[in-house]
Amino acid sequence: MRTTPRSRSNGLRSAALALSIFFPLATVSPSAAASTPSFAFAMAKKKKKKKKKKAKEPENKLTAAQAAEARAPIKERAEGMSESPGAAGSMLAEEARKLGDPVLFIEAADAYRAAGAAEREIEPVESAIGEAKIALDILYFLQDPRADPNWEIVAEVEVTDLISRAKTLIDDSETLIEEIEAEKAPPPPPETEDEKTPRPKDGRGFIAAGSLLTVVGVGGLGMMGAGLAMGSAAQKEVEDPTVTGDAFDEADAKGKRANVISYAGIGVAAVGLISGVALLAIGVKKRKAYRADNDETAVRLTPAIGPAMTGLSLSGRF
Repeated sequence: MRTTPRSRSNGLRSAALALSIFFPLATVSPSAAASTPSFAFAMAKKKKKKKKKKAKEPENKLTAAQAAEARAPIKERAEGMSESPGAAGSMLAEEARKLGDPVLFIEAADAYRAAGAAEREIEPVESAIGEAKIALDILYFLQDPRADPNWEIVAEVEVTDLISRAKTLIDDSETLIEEIEAEKAPPPPPETEDEKTPRPKDGRGFIAAGSLLTVVGVGGLGMMGAGLAMGSAAQKEVEDPTVTGDAFDEADAKGKRANVISYAGIGVAAVGLISGVALLAIGVKKRKAYRADNDETAVRLTPAIGPAMTGLSLSGRF
């Protein structure tokens, strides 16, 4: 049987339909097929996106939680040494230096202070002050904006309270040192019998003071006399017609100095004699009353006048 072209065309269509049932193919519009180089390019696999690597944390990263975890067993060891606060302070100070931990420095200071208070010794208290000062240095550094943010050995909110605690430790330690020094100071010497026995109110002080002022007053009289003598001599030189020029000026200056001495002597004599005689009178009166009660001593006040001395003479037993 001969096949015609039409029958062949129908056969090809039937075969294509059968293949499409078992192997479905994507249909491509004529415009899409014309715009792409090939069908294989349209079916190319998409490239896989690379996953971003997480940034590595710095090797020296330290958080407050990690520091607290490292600090905990050290504090437990110190609590087990409560009966030996000095040894606890030494251990805490050593560990604090290894970790650079201000909290451990403060704990060491607290332990040293407790040791000094128990032993009444100054040396451990001074060690407490030193440890607390180191803690302050570290805490102030942590407040500095230039500090490494990756090194957070204590939480930022705790820094202020820790600074206050360190300062209080220093103040308390300084007060404790003053107390211990006062305790160790030698006692005052015992009072002698003379210091314990009150001095009798017999006018002795008034008499001594009055005598001194009287002597001063007599000295003033001497100054006045010397000034008058110098002034008289200078006056004679000034009145001498033969004295002229520099000699006259010198004599005039001597006269002025003599006047100053005379006026000063008058003032000293007046104050000294008036005050001295008044005190002597009071002292003598008290002395007489005391003698009347005890009849032990006698005081005599007599004027003393001579060519080289003018004043009062005080005699008796003091």
